[in-house]
Amino acid sequence: MSSPTEIGVAIYRAVQDCNQAIRFFRANQNTYKIDTANIELVGFSAGAVTALHSVFWDQSEVPTAIPTALLGNLNAGTNQSQSHKVRAVYAAAGGIGDPSWLSPKQTDVYLYHNNTDPVVPYGSGNFGVFPFFGSSIVKTTLDGFGSMPTSLLNPGVASMH
Repeated sequence: MSSPTEIGVAIYRAVQDCNQAIRFFRANQNTYKIDTANIELVGFSAGAVTALHSVFWDQSEVPTAIPTALLGNLNAGTNQSQSHKVRAVYAAAGGIGDPSWLSPKQTDVYLYHNNTDPVVPYGSGNFGVFPFFGSSIVKTTLDGFGSMPTSLLNPGVASMH
């Protein structure tokens, strides 16, 4: 079984990769014919966790148990002059390690999550042994900021905001 630190490191590494990929595509927008104003992240389960953390997690919020001195910062890699910010995130069965990491950003957030999800909690609970806050907590927190569109489709309840 994975420890909270191992899960935290896995999320951290995934966010580093995600941020690097976004910066790569921005730096190579002409080659790949990318409209950099419309880059969006889409993920399911671990991918949704990565996408939400990429948008909302700041370096200052990383738990001290994650060995950042060995791993580098969240934006390690090349193309440092490029932003990793995205227009929208679509997260299916995802969540975040701490709702205090959420903040009013200029990113649309679309959440899809079944309230009976046996792996990633819809509300609060554990993701393995890692304390975790699922889509319903993310939506409630983001709605409290009132600064961006936030939608949650819960197939178990069939509600949309």
